[in-house]
Amino acid sequence: MGIKNHAKKIAATTGIVVAALAFSTAGVASAAPQSVTAQADLDGNGTLDNVSLSLTSPTMSVLEANISGQVVRANLATDVYTGVQPLRVTDVNADGKAELVVTGSVGANTISMSLFDFDGQVLRGVSTPDHRGISLYEGGGISTRNGYTCEPSRRGKVLVTYTALQDDNWGGPVTYSGTRESYLVRNGVATLSARSSFTGVSQTSAWLKGNPAACA
Repeated sequence: MGIKNHAKKIAATTGIVVAALAFSTAGVASAAPQSVTAQADLDGNGTLDNVSLSLTSPTMSVLEANISGQVVRANLATDVYTGVQPLRVTDVNADGKAELVVTGSVGANTISMSLFDFDGQVLRGVSTPDHRGISLYEGGGISTRNGYTCEPSRRGKVLVTYTALQDDNWGGPVTYSGTRESYLVRNGVATLSARSSFTGVSQTSAWLKGNPAACA
């Protein structure tokens, strides 16, 4: 399969997933919590800080942390059907300072999330060097596989993501082709450090293994 054709398949599948989410999640907004809390050592001083994510309107929420008496906030757009979901506490680079994984949307098959950290003054979204916010995905159903994990490196840890599409080999065993990427996260910037492509792997392949707990 050519790279261009594979990229087109990913784009087309993403569009289908987004359209499906608009219908499959309708009606669940009333079940979403209004506020969630967590504890995370955001400044790396060894003390857990209190963190909350609360709805301020059907489409907006506020991420708030009390860090050694300093209250910091970030206003976030919120999916009207998803509301606020439990926060995940991570340390994706093993620097002793926690990050927060915030769920953006929950679909029938896929969860999309963003990564936030504390820079000493504000809560900020972790982004790539070209200032695009980095997104994490889980799920995808039978036709698409997405996930993330963290792996040890010489500089602590790297954040690893993968995405794959089911191959067009109808009648044969189910296989997938896609990419697996590693990011070094420093000072709020996630820099791509490695990218590998894989083709024709089975559902149980190590290429398709994610473990969010490894990022804690």
